[in-house]
Amino acid sequence: VITKTTKGRKNWSIFKDTASYYTSDIQIYEDTLYYMHRGTIRRYSLEGNFIDTIANPFDLGSYQGLIKFMIVDDSTIYGLSDARREMFRTYNKGRDWTKLIRYSGGAIYDFHFINSETGFLVGGEGSIYKTTYSNLLETIETGNPNTNLAFYSVWMSDIYNIYVGGSRGVIYSSHDGGVTWILNHTNITSDITRIRFINSETGWAAGDNGVILKTTTGGSYWENESNEVPVKYALYQNYPNPFNPATTISFDIPDDIGDGSIRTKLAVYDITGREVRVIVDQDLQANSYSYTFDASTFSSGVYFYKLTAGSDFSQTKKMVLVK
Repeated sequence: VITKTTKGRKNWSIFKDTASYYTSDIQIYEDTLYYMHRGTIRRYSLEGNFIDTIANPFDLGSYQGLIKFMIVDDSTIYGLSDARREMFRTYNKGRDWTKLIRYSGGAIYDFHFINSETGFLVGGEGSIYKTTYSNLLETIETGNPNTNLAFYSVWMSDIYNIYVGGSRGVIYSSHDGGVTWILNHTNITSDITRIRFINSETGWAAGDNGVILKTTTGGSYWENESNEVPVKYALYQNYPNPFNPATTISFDIPDDIGDGSIRTKLAVYDITGREVRVIVDQDLQANSYSYTFDASTFSSGVYFYKLTAGSDFSQTKKMVLVK
């Protein structure tokens, strides 16, 4: 079933009953809804009227057909068949398809192209692949920040800023086109299955168990927009630890402060007790918070981070920077 809201997530109605068949992907492009139905892309108006069906690449059957697709512009569509380990592209809305990539290894769960030439693919075994027009039919470049994770979603806000979500609430971001990656741990244990950005700063991540996260800082801080609110103060151990060059610090502000806010400061200190970085110093409402501490300009050694929330709470933890 495909549902629709026009009231900011408050009221939902059934848009299309897909007759018990699994809908593996959905996208809205220029007032038209596209969704995947048994390996075939179908088009509907936003009023629910059927328009047409986009032909399956090379007449692939429903079990070898597309599981993911992306509309790049008026004519260009990318499609992924994980059963065949192949990616396809059409420049004329599906009348003709071209085989682009045949890959091996773990499953590919998601992909995103910022234009008709440059895109990223993510999947199991910590796989992150980058492909460009020049190597679309050749070996694709890979970047792999963590082989122990599965990545379920990827989004490019432009050719430089890429965001990847995966198992155990992990989000990675790159701000140099995939050359280096920063871990943005979210203090969420549920898998992140979808990431979407509206610009380079503002985006959302959704996951299992109703988790919804929002960032307005380009991924350095993710706010939990789920319904669960912490019941007590907590400062968590940074992750990873030891780290190089970035780590994520998470903490909870409980609901006993009511509907108001409390002055909250999170700062980093060196081994002598000197304050070397203020990560946050502002009024915060009850919620779970995560911030990224980038120590690229710091020397290796032991550091401490301290959370102070009004006069109610203060706690310090140790972290180790290893370069």
